[in-house]
Amino acid sequence: SGTSDFYDINLLVTDTNGCTSTATYNVELFTRSISSFTIDSVSCGPDTLSTTNNTLYATSYNWSSTPTVPIVSPTDFEPNIIFPENTANTAIVYTITLIATTSNGCADTTTELVTIYPTPLVSFNASNTIGCGPLTVNFTNTSDPYNSEDTTTMNFSWYIDGVLQTGTTNFNHIFPNIPEDTICYTVILVGTTQHGCISSDTTIICVYPDPIAE
Repeated sequence: SGTSDFYDINLLVTDTNGCTSTATYNVELFTRSISSFTIDSVSCGPDTLSTTNNTLYATSYNWSSTPTVPIVSPTDFEPNIIFPENTANTAIVYTITLIATTSNGCADTTTELVTIYPTPLVSFNASNTIGCGPLTVNFTNTSDPYNSEDTTTMNFSWYIDGVLQTGTTNFNHIFPNIPEDTICYTVILVGTTQHGCISSDTTIICVYPDPIAE
């Protein structure tokens, strides 16, 4: 209720002669806090998540996490919680606990779960990395989203020298013939899981100029 409740406890004593006596005691029952908070339930690490404290009637707070992660000022009303990158191949579920206590020492506890999904393995193989132009290269995607998920659940973007080429899983490209010096291209694959976790892989493709017969 947010306020104390008061109760009168009455004691009536009667002896063997029928004489009676009464005593009254006033008892105060302190209000208990109502612990409540929200936090984003899913994320990709590393990430710092803020808490929204909806607790009622409390004057002090104690935050904790299992497994343990850094909590910025764990006795603050609404601390930030720092989740590291998940380099495992399965999601990690953290239990965030808030103990809220009133000025009279009455406490209430609540928990919320936060799932940190793994950083995916984004990788690919190139059929050729060096050759004379025009050089046809087949890029084969060997990525793994982890968490027992399939590559088909991922989104991909292929870049050559920073220019987006396609969003397909695999990629074929013909690097043109060049007249003079060797040119090297930076090919980057960016992969995103269905949970929004991102990683990338990079390789260099060098194209030699064709010889000029004189």
